Amino acid sequence: MATEQQDLPEQIACKAQPLGISFHPSLNLLSAGLVDGSVELHNYGSSTKHRIKDLHPGASSRSTNFLSDDKLLSAGSDGSIHILDTNSMKAQLSFSKAHESP
Repeated sequence: MATEQQDLPEQIACKAQPLGISFHPSLNLLSAGLVDGSVELHNYGSSTKHRIKDLHPGASSRSTNFLSDDKLLSAGSDGSIHILDTNSMKAQLSFSKAHESP
């Protein structure tokens, strides 16, 4: 049986257990919402990683989803939703009690 060698990205490691992930629609980016309330943004074409701590303090980040090329949504178990700018990694909009928990 012939095998093909593939160029695979390095393994992605998160600082805490990921609960939700999302792939960017056109870039080599992966977002991960973590059980500790943080969100990590990984560039899987390089070893670059950005971490936003305490985005959902005392709660977990249950879901992440890219809204556009530079906007990322994160929903937490505390009922909050944050829309982040992926260039600055800062929250652009935040809504508390935006959805039912979890």
